Amino acid sequence: SPAALVMMDYTWRLAGVVEEFDRLEWNIRPSHAVSKGAVFRLPTDGKSTAEVRYSGRGADLSLGGKKLGRIDGVTRLITNKSGAPMALLGISDTPQKVTLRLTGHPARSLTITANQRISL
Repeated sequence: SPAALVMMDYTWRLAGVVEEFDRLEWNIRPSHAVSKGAVFRLPTDGKSTAEVRYSGRGADLSLGGKKLGRIDGVTRLITNKSGAPMALLGISDTPQKVTLRLTGHPARSLTITANQRISL
């Protein structure tokens, strides 16, 4: 039904991964009820699978079976379609402490505010 499709889309945009024309948006909200122990998998147009796997205070991210990294805290990671990080976006109405551990990059801890965009 259309209502069910709207609810699925809302849930993925809330705490999963969404594919846009030129990017993937990884919406990380580990403290939200929908995220508790959840795994979101999305087949992409590029014939790979994007995965968000929640545990503890964060989520592990992978694309095509390769680990992209881990994010602790509430934020949106924006990557290109190959998984290369482009930016972080603040998605909470309160400042959030975020720890970013991306494969091939040094760990980074920061505070991000609502709608703040940080280029990576």
